[in-house]
Amino acid sequence: MLKSRHLAILTFVVSFASVTGLLFTPALPSLGKDLGISENMAEWTISIFLVGYSLGQLPYGPIANRFGRKPALYIGTTLALLGSILAYAANSFGVLAAARFLQALGSAVGLKASFTMISDFHEGPQATESIALHSLAFGITPGLAIAAGGFITASFGWKGCFLFLIFYSLLIGLLAFFLPETARRLDPHALQVKNVIQGYRSQFKNPKLILYSLIVTSCTSIFYIFAALSPYIGMDRAGLSPAGFGLWNLVPAAGMVAGALAARGVAKTSPFRRTIWLGIGLAGAGAFAMGVFFLIEISAPGMFLTQAAIQAGMSLVWSNANAQALGASSDKSNASAVIQFINIGGACVSSFLASFIPGAPPLLLPASTIILLITMACLFKKIQET
Repeated sequence: MLKSRHLAILTFVVSFASVTGLLFTPALPSLGKDLGISENMAEWTISIFLVGYSLGQLPYGPIANRFGRKPALYIGTTLALLGSILAYAANSFGVLAAARFLQALGSAVGLKASFTMISDFHEGPQATESIALHSLAFGITPGLAIAAGGFITASFGWKGCFLFLIFYSLLIGLLAFFLPETARRLDPHALQVKNVIQGYRSQFKNPKLILYSLIVTSCTSIFYIFAALSPYIGMDRAGLSPAGFGLWNLVPAAGMVAGALAARGVAKTSPFRRTIWLGIGLAGAGAFAMGVFFLIEISAPGMFLTQAAIQAGMSLVWSNANAQALGASSDKSNASAVIQFINIGGACVSSFLASFIPGAPPLLLPASTIILLITMACLFKKIQET
């Protein structure tokens, strides 16, 4: 069993990419003006990050099987550090885009390595409890990161966000030093091309793993679409300052925390199927309420309070779906890599499509959430029928 202090460290490691990807969200409008790019191009910095975040999941599976979980973490934190330094020095969109991609490739190790370490020692309800605990990190740290990003942007400009991320990458690398190596054995042939292809092919042929992974990516897509669209709705339409926008983001974070605590509390007492349906229903009610509020008036309370309900519901779904997906395979390292590849890849596609809609109407936010929730319900129904 992983000790409490190790699980506490993993709550920071698991959110490595979330903080790296979202800290500078309040800086998007000012970044666009400084670099002379459009709103859509500024939003692409999130989509570019997600592309790297998604692709970055796959290499760490065989790397962790060959050298261990901790060496994989050291490689990832080094790449993220180099990306943050390059982003801080960027003076054009091209350089910033390359830096964001490198940041993503590196910080992607946090999510993959954390779930691999958990699944090395925990299964069933214990895995759900541990993953729900790490959902707290997803709930707390992104909201805190966006709030901090608002104040950093107001005080030091958008480059200040990347200076912060330089020190944050160093911190994650230091924390990784205090983690145990959880790999029970190392495979000296794990990096051979034939074995890599065979290992991933078996995971992609696992229908239960794939279906649950698609549910997970639907949850993540809802979060990242909100991250891409909310700055312009909140600051351009509702009149919030960067600092005010950052503070309001603590409200959805509180909703995610509440959902994660509820998921952890019911892991041993309530069937996971009931919990997933409850989460979908709660998020659906929040999305419907947001649409109604937007039809009446675009306001910060109408967006952030309803998003809190959506995030609470998604926490219930996310932790249970992740645990079930990991439980569907014996190769935890490669399974975790595939799950998170699908997870972040789907979120990347969703946010990228959202950024391509010029002057996206505010109603796109609740509408896209409802579409993804319907998709989730259909996927879960198919799992129950098989």
